[in-house]
Amino acid sequence: MGSIKINFLYNAILNVVNILFPVVTIPYVSRILGVEQIGIFSFVTTIVSYFSLFAALGMPLYGTREIAKRIGNQIEINNLFNELFSINVISSLVFTTLFLISVYVVPAFVENRSYFLISGISLYFCAFNIDWFYSGIENFRLITCRSIVVKLLMIVCLFLFVKSRNDLSVYILLNSLALLGNQLWNILSLRYSGFKIKFTVHSLKKHIHPLVILLFSAIAMQIYLMIDTVMLGFMSDYTELGLYSSAIKSIRIIMPLTIALSVVLLPRLSYLKENGSKEEASGLLNKAFEIITLFSVPLVFFFFAVSDKFVPFFFGTEYVRAIVPMKICSLLIWIGNMSYFSSVQILAMFSYENKFLLSTVAGMFVNILGNLFLIPAWGAVGASVASVMGEISVTFVAFFYIYRYHLFEIRWGYLFKCVISSFSFAIFAVFMYSVELGVVGWLIVYSVLSWGAYLLIQSLIFKNTFCIHFLRFKFSN
Repeated sequence: MGSIKINFLYNAILNVVNILFPVVTIPYVSRILGVEQIGIFSFVTTIVSYFSLFAALGMPLYGTREIAKRIGNQIEINNLFNELFSINVISSLVFTTLFLISVYVVPAFVENRSYFLISGISLYFCAFNIDWFYSGIENFRLITCRSIVVKLLMIVCLFLFVKSRNDLSVYILLNSLALLGNQLWNILSLRYSGFKIKFTVHSLKKHIHPLVILLFSAIAMQIYLMIDTVMLGFMSDYTELGLYSSAIKSIRIIMPLTIALSVVLLPRLSYLKENGSKEEASGLLNKAFEIITLFSVPLVFFFFAVSDKFVPFFFGTEYVRAIVPMKICSLLIWIGNMSYFSSVQILAMFSYENKFLLSTVAGMFVNILGNLFLIPAWGAVGASVASVMGEISVTFVAFFYIYRYHLFEIRWGYLFKCVISSFSFAIFAVFMYSVELGVVGWLIVYSVLSWGAYLLIQSLIFKNTFCIHFLRFKFSN
């Protein structure tokens, strides 16, 4: 098994790249395509994502967990992979067929049929998305290197071929080809490594029940994550959808960085549970909670404070009405990460699939109800509130079961220290609000002062060892 530190480094690098990629592309695309075209893009890709979700079943979680349990037994891993891969081939064929029928039947889809057919490329080859296998064997190096290469090619093609508002189809095609490139790279890497890939119909039944449970959980999770986009598309207009998708995208881009360690720990926790190492698993969970809280709590304060200047600068003045949705969505940085930590990392990885399902279903219903009542009156702002409500519901239900089964206890004192330290962001925002430095200069000065104050408070007052080591490293270099 790989080193957790090395795997964390690879995953952190990947998440940094995932942040830098939209930083480079979003300002360009937002200005070239415009808010309405961005709304259409969000609607189309969200619908395709739903079909891809069904086609994948619950494989991303189930595959990672089951592969990790068999680390050290190559024959079992090979047999298991072929069984799970075969299930994905069948499900991909089924849901690709349903998708193609829907594109020609559903009125809201017929209007943008060509866009749907192009975006569907990633669905057609969904079975080749075997990141769950590489995560299970903890090969985060391949995932990271592959993603970086594909993203660099995507950036080059974006600036070469997307030149006007008429290039929406080109933009959708580039996104689809990027996903296809990742999928094909996965399969080719596996083949060149000598892995025997074959289709089989034997021993598939035993996987169906847990896959179905995790599928329902994944469906519920993706519904409360993406239903706001779909409902805005149906209940409002593409302008509101463009405003909301820009706000939520900015927040969701940064979220994976704070759970980089959690993602790396998923296979390791599954392995430790299977081999009875409860104390080590508990220690890893505590460390993950600390890292998530240490960074996600101040990021909530940070994005809330900079939204007024960041949105018009980053997206353009056309998107100024996305400021309030972004302020609301900034709460998701901590709440959403706690939702992932409690439901996926603890309940799902410790095989409490039914409780995981209940927590995600709770979030789905709350989000849907919130959207139904709030979107007609408030549009993008209402969808933002509904998203926060959904994530709170998932977190609450998940921790209810976590405490019932004594799986983990929140370190409230640690959380309190992070909140107190984060008030430095609010204080500097008030003092600097009227300072004229230009947008870039303001953002740089504010970031340095507020983050510097946060780290100093954590180090000098609360004696946070991570922050102390970080500051010592910075000053020693």
